[in-house]
Amino acid sequence: MSQLVHLVLGDNKFLGYIVDYFETVRPKQNKVVVFGERTNLLEAANLQYADETDWDRLFAEATGCVTHCLLPEQAEVIKRIPKELPLAWIWFGAEYHNFLPEFRHDLFDPETARIVVGLDRARKRAHSRFGDLFLRTLGNVSRPWRMHGRNQLLRRAMRRSDLMGILFDEEFKLVQNRIKTTGLQSPVTYYNIDETVCRDGGQVTQLEKLGTNILLGNSGTPANNHAEMMRFLAGCKADFGKVVVPLSYGDVRYRDHVLDLGQQILGESFAPMTTFMRREEYNAKLSSCGIVIMNHRRQQAVGNIVTALWQGAKVFLRPESTVYQFLTRIGITVFSVERDLLSSGSPKDALTALSDDLVAENRSRLSMLFGKDQVVNRFREMADQLDRLHEIRTQDVK
Repeated sequence: MSQLVHLVLGDNKFLGYIVDYFETVRPKQNKVVVFGERTNLLEAANLQYADETDWDRLFAEATGCVTHCLLPEQAEVIKRIPKELPLAWIWFGAEYHNFLPEFRHDLFDPETARIVVGLDRARKRAHSRFGDLFLRTLGNVSRPWRMHGRNQLLRRAMRRSDLMGILFDEEFKLVQNRIKTTGLQSPVTYYNIDETVCRDGGQVTQLEKLGTNILLGNSGTPANNHAEMMRFLAGCKADFGKVVVPLSYGDVRYRDHVLDLGQQILGESFAPMTTFMRREEYNAKLSSCGIVIMNHRRQQAVGNIVTALWQGAKVFLRPESTVYQFLTRIGITVFSVERDLLSSGSPKDALTALSDDLVAENRSRLSMLFGKDQVVNRFREMADQLDRLHEIRTQDVK
C-alpha cells in the first residue's frame, strides 16, 4: 500500500484542501508534516509536527513525498530523502520569485523599486544601532554567504523534484529555463470553483451585478506595484467607487508605507483591507469590485483572479505575467494593464463592466479547468505517477 509524506507550512492557507484532496485520492495513506505554526486541523487529520518527526523512519515507510511550497526548512528535510523515494514539488511561486536572484531582478516598477530600496536602507540603519562593531561587521560580511548557501539549498531541492506541480505551461517553462530543473510537469492546482467561489451548498450561482469598486492587488508585498497604479487611478478621471487594496499579509514595513501612500494619493477613495477575513466575507468584498487590477509582473494572486473572473469582473493583468499568458492562451477574456488601461487613451471607457456574454464564456472555460472533479483527478494522477516512479526505482535497487 502506498504512503505519501506531505511537507506543509503551518500558515499554509491551503492546508484544508491538501488534506481533503489527498485523502480523497489516497484514503488513510497520507502523513502530513507541518512546519512551524501549530494548527487547529491537527485533530481532524493525520497531521504531525516537523520538530517531533523521526524522518528516517517516516521516509523508510513512504512511497512518495510531496512538498507544498519549497522554503528552506522544507529543503533541509528534502536532503534526507532516499534516492529511490520520488518527490513532487507543488509550486506557490514565492519560493523562487522571493528568494532567488534570477527571478527578483525584474519584479518592480520604478517607484516601487525606490520604495523597496528605501525600506531596505531603513532596516539596515535600524540594525546598525544594536550590537558591537565586530558582530555587526561579521554579520554584514557573512550575510551574502548565508544567502548564497540558502539559495543553493533551494535550487538543489528544486532540481531533486521529479514532478513539478503547476497548472500552466508558461510558468513551468520559465522556472525550468532559469533553474534548469528536469522534473515533469504535473498540472495540479488547489483552487476549485465549487468550494471556493460557489455558495448555497456548492451550487453554481447566477450572475450578479458587481459593485463599482476597484480591487487593486492581493497582498502587502512590493510585487503588487501599488504606487504606480494608485497614482494612475487618482489622475484618470474615471467614475468608480473605492479602490479596495488587500494588505492583510506580506511585508509589514511595505504595508505601512502603502497605507500612508494610499491615503495621500487616493484620500477617501482608498479602502485598505488589513485584517484576515473568512472566505465568504472576502468573496463578498470581492463582489463589490467590478474591476480588478493585478499589477504584478510575476505569477501571483491566481485564486483572486479566478474568483474575480467567475464573479464577472473585468480583470487587468500585466502581459509579462505568466498568468496573463496562460489565461489568454486558453481563451479567457482578460485585459492588458499597459495596452488596455495605461495607454488606452480613455481610462473612463476602459474601466467599464464586462458584458454578460463574456462573463458567461469565461465561466464556461473556467469550469473545465477548476471544477472540483477535474482538480481532484489531477491530484489522483500525481499520486499515480509517484507510485509508478517508486515501483520502478525500487525494482532497479533490487
